[in-house]
Amino acid sequence: MDRLFPSLVTSIRTLKAAVLRFLRHLDDRLFSNSRKTHVLFVVEGLYGFLCQYPIIVELEKKPNLKIGITSVDKGAFEDIASSREESVEAIFRKYFIDHARAQYSKWNFIVDTHLNSFYPRRNAIRIGMHHGAGFGVLGSKVNRVKNYDIFFGFSSAERRFLNSIDPDIFSRQRLFFPIGSPKTDAAISQAANRRKRQENFSLPNKTTILITSHWVNISLLAVFQERVFEVLAKSFPELNIVQTGHPWMWKKDKDAETASENNRYRSITDNQTSEICEKVRDVEQRFQNAFFVPNVVAEELISIADILVVDHSSIIASYCLLDRPIVWYKHPTLEFSMPEMASIYDNASFAFSTIEGIVSACREATDRPEFHSIGRKNMRNYFYDNVGESAKYAAGLIADFPRAYSLDHNDWTKFRSETGAGSR
Repeated sequence: MDRLFPSLVTSIRTLKAAVLRFLRHLDDRLFSNSRKTHVLFVVEGLYGFLCQYPIIVELEKKPNLKIGITSVDKGAFEDIASSREESVEAIFRKYFIDHARAQYSKWNFIVDTHLNSFYPRRNAIRIGMHHGAGFGVLGSKVNRVKNYDIFFGFSSAERRFLNSIDPDIFSRQRLFFPIGSPKTDAAISQAANRRKRQENFSLPNKTTILITSHWVNISLLAVFQERVFEVLAKSFPELNIVQTGHPWMWKKDKDAETASENNRYRSITDNQTSEICEKVRDVEQRFQNAFFVPNVVAEELISIADILVVDHSSIIASYCLLDRPIVWYKHPTLEFSMPEMASIYDNASFAFSTIEGIVSACREATDRPEFHSIGRKNMRNYFYDNVGESAKYAAGLIADFPRAYSLDHNDWTKFRSETGAGSR
């Protein structure tokens, strides 16, 4: 039919689109006087949900709100259940809604941390937020931000970074709010319960060095495999040496995935991951002070760490909130998407580039923990607004947002003019 009557087909499609727009507009009008703000969180897995969870907890304290949680991933329940915080799974189950039901329900705002296939059948404002802890490392994320009406970023510095790449990215059609990082709020509060969290991971009550790694070919585990873990376990027998890694490190079928927008850095393969795991487990067997903890979100571990050994992974930004020593693996070919990021990392950490340099860097960190404190403070201020209160701030924004279902609505125009919304 498309070939025989192309103009007719085009007319029918145009008519269908017009009818659909009319019905959605009518639907918006019918729900415009709702006394509740309806907010749906689309969950990819535990890593992203730990960013959403603190906001949901704060939203529970707000009046006139309806909360929903859904997922397009059938493995989300199992992933959420792997959290060592029972309240995380409890919140997920409390508000969970079947995917199909969520698609056809009416929402004011839909909040997610990952691009996904969830498609709402009715108009709603899409809010995107980060699932990691930093920006400006391996990619700009500009294309990801453009998928949303509102983006909850980390800081005003991030907005300046995004604007430098695309001056028109935030306008009448898209807004940016520097909320900070809700996931790191928990890291700050958990620091006071350090011993309890050590016990959760069956760790002795000792000074702890935490080693973590990104998942690309220039990451710490990809380059050194088990050697950093082994060298530190041998060199510091009096300390706990804990090895973990980015959740994507242990993800299956990641061979074709890439880490950066220009594909300069490739992910390690599943075969490489299996080989690394085998070697790391061997180290754990040979040293009593060595502990391998894969498949755990690093933010759940950083509060127990006295020293963090890390590559370019953005967990470094979360850890700087605790003002504890950072030992940074500086790969010779690493190029930040923000050139100034290199000096920020340098000034906040004890750097090393070879396996021979790791022990001396850790000894320096042990002997002079206060060194680089100013650099850590500068990193903290650069990466995060609303430190310690970002979840509360984000929840307050959502509760105060107009209930209109499009940023083109007059209510949003008024809101922007009265509050300067998204202008920072």
